Amino acid sequence: MDAFGAITDPERLFGRRCELEIIFHRLSSMQSTCIVGERGLGKSSLLYCIAQGYRAHLAHPERYAIAIFSPGRGAHLWREGEVLRLILLDMLRTEPGSAISRRRWWLKRLQKALKRGWQPDLATFENAIRDLADEARPVLCLDDLDVLVARRARGQLGREFFASWRSLAQTGRLAFVVTATRLPPELGEFLDIFRIIYLDRLRPEDARELAISAGLSDHTQIRLALELGRGHPLALQTACAVIQAGKGMPRREIIRAFNSAMGFSPLQAAWWRLAGWLNQHVGFHGAGL
Repeated sequence: MDAFGAITDPERLFGRRCELEIIFHRLSSMQSTCIVGERGLGKSSLLYCIAQGYRAHLAHPERYAIAIFSPGRGAHLWREGEVLRLILLDMLRTEPGSAISRRRWWLKRLQKALKRGWQPDLATFENAIRDLADEARPVLCLDDLDVLVARRARGQLGREFFASWRSLAQTGRLAFVVTATRLPPELGEFLDIFRIIYLDRLRPEDARELAISAGLSDHTQIRLALELGRGHPLALQTACAVIQAGKGMPRREIIRAFNSAMGFSPLQAAWWRLAGWLNQHVGFHGAGL
């Protein structure tokens, strides 16, 4: 797990086998996917596990040049050139036996310039992706598409930014796997390149498996973790950590510690408990994080 709570080990990702199969099947033919869901459902974890575990799921993985980019995780990432620089730098990283080692000489020069901090424009980015695609299969795993949409609305990205990416995807030069909390209608035709996958909560059996993998063995502890987590991977992981740290503590104290770790206000905590009861008894699925 990284500093932002995302699971980065594919072996610790539970309940997303179907979504992974769809995404990897589409990547095999350089088609793009958008993962949509509320905060806490594991969108970032799914994305990171795709970037880390693709070698076990794709034929000829050495042909893929996969970059992962999270615009919401760096306050300095507000310039278009810096966004493009970091994406290209990740795609052009050298790894033993990778297809990228056979890239054209100017891509090597470009990589050196990027390492020195040079920021490419959109035309340079397009040319680099096209030339890279002659020898590899470039894939961009983009977390928080919403952040880039907001930055374009503030004028921090050019008007042709997403049109350029759409053109690269339509010609099979670049495939995307992106996450979003909503489908931004202002992107218009850019959304046409995606198959949309809506993430739901974990199934009870997957949630239980996650709790056990987190080190809970006592039936009472597992039941409390499932009650607090309500199928949300982030909330469930938090509940397991709190229960592990608070062994011997009264149930009320554990619930209080869980609410604090989740950053819940008293009203949010009450609504979370009420929604959990409604979900258990009448199938209500509201009260997201």
